[in-house]
Amino acid sequence: MKFILANWMDGVGDARQELVFIGMNMDESALRARLASALLTDEEMAEGPGEWRHYPDPLAPWFAA
Repeated sequence: MKFILANWMDGVGDARQELVFIGMNMDESALRARLASALLTDEEMAEGPGEWRHYPDPLAPWFAA
């Protein structure tokens, strides 16, 4: 419980996230760069979900119509 509370943020709750990649011959620096490029800037974060909805979605649709 102490661990969860140490990462608690009002408004979002448990704000800790973790990704684990397991594999051989992975390019760690390239992987880190790709992940970092997906992060919002401080300005984008301040815009909030109302604006995020208008951002282009590079992923294919998740649900079939």
